[in-house]
Amino acid sequence: MSDAGDWRADRVIVAVPPLLASRIAWDPLLPPQQDQLFQRLPFGTLMRCVAVYDTPFWRAEGLSGIGLLRGGSPIREMFDNSPPDGGPGVLRGFLGGKEWRKWAHRPAGERRGAVLRSFAQVVGDRAYDTVDYVEQDWTAEQWTRGGPTSVAAPGVLTEYGEWLGRAFGRVHRAESEFSPTGTASWTAPSAPAGTPPPNSCIRADRDQ
Repeated sequence: MSDAGDWRADRVIVAVPPLLASRIAWDPLLPPQQDQLFQRLPFGTLMRCVAVYDTPFWRAEGLSGIGLLRGGSPIREMFDNSPPDGGPGVLRGFLGGKEWRKWAHRPAGERRGAVLRSFAQVVGDRAYDTVDYVEQDWTAEQWTRGGPTSVAAPGVLTEYGEWLGRAFGRVHRAESEFSPTGTASWTAPSAPAGTPPPNSCIRADRDQ
């Protein structure tokens, strides 16, 4: 049930961040252990910063546009996100964790300058010659509230790990955090055996 209408289904696949899944009005309620697990898996803090250029100029200079930065840089990793045809040039970086807490609420122009200085460390001063600059702060998204994945504090998985990906009646889990191949994977398990959700739903229907 939502503001857009009511739906009925034989099975449901839930693929929202665990913390948001804990806020769904479940009836019947989730098992307490699973609910406690979800509440202990908050998303990290993350902002994506994208600079656009006429061309990926760094390629002509033999540079990949990929960098890992330390030493106080607000951007800790950056990537060449240009399209395959080589135009326009796009550099993408992530501002997260303690750097997000340091920079997210500063003036946008100040933050932009700091990001471009980080890019310039990798590709040179032409990084300042942008044709566009865009930021996406996932902490401000109602149905995300952070990223790129949930962060488990010490002891959470040892205490509640058996509830990872466990189906709840006809509700199957497909959160990225429960993927057997690593978080942020497109394929996540819906049961402890690690079966992808669509297959497990099909198998369950055949068994009935």
